Amino acid sequence: MMNSPLIFLLLLVLVFAASARDVDNSLSPSAHDLSDLLSPFPLPAGAPSCGQPSPEGWATCHNGAIPPGITHQGNDLPGNLPLWVCRAKYAATWLGRQPGVHPGKIRPPFLGCHVSYGGWEAEVVDYDVLAIPVGWEDDADGQLPAPGYILPAGYEGPQDGGQQLYVCKSHDNDAHGVQLGKIRPEFHGCYYPYGGHEIPVGTYSVATKNPGGAKRK
Repeated sequence: MMNSPLIFLLLLVLVFAASARDVDNSLSPSAHDLSDLLSPFPLPAGAPSCGQPSPEGWATCHNGAIPPGITHQGNDLPGNLPLWVCRAKYAATWLGRQPGVHPGKIRPPFLGCHVSYGGWEAEVVDYDVLAIPVGWEDDADGQLPAPGYILPAGYEGPQDGGQQLYVCKSHDNDAHGVQLGKIRPEFHGCYYPYGGHEIPVGTYSVATKNPGGAKRK
């Protein structure tokens, strides 16, 4: 039969172990916290949804939603998957930069608008989708349609210069398909997100307000 000091010692060990387990649980991140840390893109905070298009033709959407009945403007390879034009606020906020509004692409099963920035691809779960027909004009090397016909789509953040950004798409190729991205004259080409990176291409088409075609200067 156990003596009293030994019983007391065993009880003390059990109490200490339970306290340590409670402390350990309070410090350990939940599975959701870990997935936030390990995921390359942020987790959506709610159900997919879209509002009505604005007078300029942009519908505000969330968490992967795309307005029904709108025409896709590109395609993603492999799989020849349809792509729609979107735009989203984004910047390197960890470097103290304020966001601009960057044109990009969206398709299922993306959880947001994919934009390119600083050489990389990012996914933003709050964004706008272009919900009206547009025209496309072929250009190259940073050239753009006339200012009165080009479709305004976004802008760089203040620390990046604040310049206007426009929607562009790459010409069809066997590797990536017809990709959607952003352009301004200083780029000397169309920049689009693909495979985690920002890809530049020197020949492209630029979105215009006139579905029947643009007019040059």
